[in-house]
Amino acid sequence: GMLGVTLNFLSVPQITRTQQVANTSDPSQNFIEVGSFSPFDLQFAVAYAQPIAKGWLLGGNFKLVSQSLDSKSTMGIGLDLGTLWYTPIKNLTLGFAVDNVGTPIKLQSEAFPLPLLFRLGGAYHAFDDQMIFTLEGDMPMDNAPVVAFGLEYNLANRFFPRVGWRFNSMFNPWSAGFGLQYDEWGFDMSVVPFGELGLTYRASVNYRFG
Repeated sequence: GMLGVTLNFLSVPQITRTQQVANTSDPSQNFIEVGSFSPFDLQFAVAYAQPIAKGWLLGGNFKLVSQSLDSKSTMGIGLDLGTLWYTPIKNLTLGFAVDNVGTPIKLQSEAFPLPLLFRLGGAYHAFDDQMIFTLEGDMPMDNAPVVAFGLEYNLANRFFPRVGWRFNSMFNPWSAGFGLQYDEWGFDMSVVPFGELGLTYRASVNYRFG
C-alpha cells in the first residue's frame, strides 16, 4: 500500500471590519471602520491506497477541515474515495473518484455542505511510455460540469514537461508546467490562470519511500 499526508493552508491578508451606522444615499457615510481580521482555511488529510484485485486499486483520503472568519470558527470532517482500473486495453487506465463526502461546515446557525464532486478520467500511455494523454470529466454538485485534457512527455525519466486545457464557464482555460525526478525525490511546478487573480503558481516536492 501507499500512505500520504497533506496539509493545506490558505490565509488572506487583513480585511477591514466595518460597522453600519447609517442608511443614507451616500455609501461612504454609512459605515465606519472597527478594526480588522484575517480569515483562513486549513485542511489536514491522511490518505491510504492499495491493490484490491488484479488490475484494481482503491484509495481513501480522510481529512479534517477548519475555517475561520472574523470571530467565528468551525471544523468538519471529509472523505475522498477513488479507484483505478488497469483495463484489458494495453496502456489504458481509467479512474473514478468522489470528493468531499462528509459533515457540513457550520458558522453560527448556518451550515454549508462540503462541495461534493464526482470525477471520471482516463490516461493512455503512448510511444513506450514516453507520452501520456489524459482526459477527465468533473461533475460538481454546486457548479457547472468541467472537461479537461492534458499531455505529459517523458525526457530521460528526469524531466516531464506538461500542458493542459480546461473547458468550463469560469476560468482556468489552460495550464502549463513541468516535473523533475531524481531518484526518490520529485519536484513539480505549474502556472494556472485564475480569473481576476491573474496567473497563479503552484509547486510541490515529493519523496518516495521504498
